[in-house]
Amino acid sequence: MAFVVRYIVTNGRRRGSRMEYSGLWSCSLLLLTVLSTVSAAFYRKRPEATAVLVNHTATLYCAFDGLGPTDEVNWYWYNPETDDKLYHISARGRVASEFSRHSIVGSSRRGEYNLRIRDVQPADEGNYRCSVFTVRDAGDARLTVVVPPVNPPVIAGNLNPRTVGEALKLTCRSEGGKPLPHLMWYNGTTALEPIGMFYQEVSVGSVVERKLHIPFLTRWDNSANISCIADQGFPNVAPLKIATVRIKVHYPPTVITPRQTVQALEGGYANLTCIVRGNPTSVFSWRRVGDSLPQNAGMSNSSLLIPRVSRSDSGAYLCDADNGIQPVGTGEITLEVIYPPKIKSTFDQKISVLYGQEVFRVECQSEGNPRPRISWRRKDTKQPFDNPLTLSPLNYQTEGYYVCVARSDDFSEDTKETYVDVIGRPEIVSQSTSVSAVGGDTVELTCTIASDPEPDGVIWELAGRDGRKRQLRGGATGDISIKEVVAGEQTQSVLVITSAETVHTGNYACIASNMFGQDRQDFRVYVTEDSSDVVMIAAVTMGVVLGILFAIVLTLCLRARTIWASRLSKSEEELAVKPSLHTSCKFPNGLATIELQRANGITTHRPTVSQNTVVIPSPFTEVRAEHGRRTMAKANKDADDGFQRKCPYYIGELKSKQDKARYLPPLKRKKEIDEPKDVDDGDTKPSANQQAQLDQKDDGNSISHLRDTASSDGSDPCLDEAAVKCHVTTRCQKRIVVS
Repeated sequence: MAFVVRYIVTNGRRRGSRMEYSGLWSCSLLLLTVLSTVSAAFYRKRPEATAVLVNHTATLYCAFDGLGPTDEVNWYWYNPETDDKLYHISARGRVASEFSRHSIVGSSRRGEYNLRIRDVQPADEGNYRCSVFTVRDAGDARLTVVVPPVNPPVIAGNLNPRTVGEALKLTCRSEGGKPLPHLMWYNGTTALEPIGMFYQEVSVGSVVERKLHIPFLTRWDNSANISCIADQGFPNVAPLKIATVRIKVHYPPTVITPRQTVQALEGGYANLTCIVRGNPTSVFSWRRVGDSLPQNAGMSNSSLLIPRVSRSDSGAYLCDADNGIQPVGTGEITLEVIYPPKIKSTFDQKISVLYGQEVFRVECQSEGNPRPRISWRRKDTKQPFDNPLTLSPLNYQTEGYYVCVARSDDFSEDTKETYVDVIGRPEIVSQSTSVSAVGGDTVELTCTIASDPEPDGVIWELAGRDGRKRQLRGGATGDISIKEVVAGEQTQSVLVITSAETVHTGNYACIASNMFGQDRQDFRVYVTEDSSDVVMIAAVTMGVVLGILFAIVLTLCLRARTIWASRLSKSEEELAVKPSLHTSCKFPNGLATIELQRANGITTHRPTVSQNTVVIPSPFTEVRAEHGRRTMAKANKDADDGFQRKCPYYIGELKSKQDKARYLPPLKRKKEIDEPKDVDDGDTKPSANQQAQLDQKDDGNSISHLRDTASSDGSDPCLDEAAVKCHVTTRCQKRIVVS
């Protein structure tokens, strides 16, 4: 079958220098389809579409696996864009003579039949097929020959500087090239989107054009690189062709102030700088808001320089930039001159105020930058005050020096003082006193007076027992003398009674006056005959105080006794009402208490209680026992557990006998309790000494007493064993309770 196909192919008509097929082409394809169904050969490498630059070498790869001895690999070529003819290039690795630039390369043993074309020309472009008659689905591979344009694209349009807000129209034109290139606009490395920016490209023959339209230019478009790129679609084969222009946009200046506030120390150097952005370059000018520039100020480019600033240079400065495009750019900088605080002369060194005035205020003002903190203090006492200084009410104690203090960071404080002078009527600043004296003593009454102006005179007025008043002035009158002493800004008038008598008892008044008025201070003098009266008064007073204290202590004691007796009576009543179902026995010293309890016919241990055992009255002798919680040895515990299970013990109702026994009697009185006599219920409890003697005497009879009690009650006599056992054990810690 392969022979038939080969015969059909080799006997086709020829035209020119190439083999040509006619109606036999369709028959060959049919035979290839039929034969491929029974062939075992298959593609290992199919031909792929390839692009190659003109005048370069191209290689189309093709390889099979499973080729038989009779299988032939053929290469075909056809170009549907020019004609519909199929040309046979090679068979079994042999290339037709008319394809002189074509060759088959690769190892035929490995089934490699690669087609290589040297010095590729545009006429070599088309579809190539590598096939075996017995392989189905033979595929085509497109060979594209790229012919780049001779020159890069050209950008045309008005490239003169534009003003912000205007439109820009440019045209990109590319000529030649195969395939024709596709044109694209870029701003730097960013592609310009076609919507609203540029029109679709237009192709006329071998010429391609694309127009760019930017309707509104901004300041950001200044110095932009606008590029037109011609792309043929094969960047790895043919390099891109690029054309670039830089556009210029004029826009008004914008002034930027790096520091909106500049601080400078008084006497130092100040530099005010503006940064201007605009196209073209701007012309600068400086001005001051509300005032002229300092005389020593100078300009350098966009900076204003002041070599030696003063506090008067503080204010706002404006930087203007003009490049001919409106509006003019303006920036504002505030110059802040730093200088130390200085108190203004807003108050005098001495201020006179009237005594008794309600409120007095004086304000202190200071200049400085930063703004000073102002306060007041009194010079002698360092007492602080807020600003303005406020004094209320005004008296002679408020008179003195006051200092205004202005403080500012990084500077020393500034101070200014004033003296507040209080003028007015006299003021007696001493306290009213009451003086008690014994006949013959010396009595002194001191009256301290503050006054500005000084008092015209000081008068002492005496009101005696008889109700008569008399006035005393400076000097001596009998046993009474008056002297005046000036102490600083105060005057002291001292009344002295050299040998006091009862006739000197009375009310004394110190009266000081001047042109503004007067002030008065009262004193009380009480003179007794001798000191015995004083001693008697002190003794009576002490007796009254001690009596009150004794009455309070006695009341508290009686109250505590009443409360304690009430609680004790209540406890005894509760114990008498509730019958006891347990008993306690105390064995000789060192032994523990045994308590038995019978519940539901079974003798069980009673749980250990507190160390101080509370005993309910019982017909049996019971002694309070104090013991701690100790752990028994295992042998004693096992013995007690066995005894507990074997020895039920019952103690009957003891209510009738408990009513007779208020306290636990000793063992020797057991018979008296069993056979009660007609005795008064108010029998007293044995004393502590008597009870101790009885307990010591009854220690040896405790066990026998328990046996007798158990026998008389009809209970199990095994209690004797328990008693003996507990008696033998020197450290008995268990308590067995039965009810």
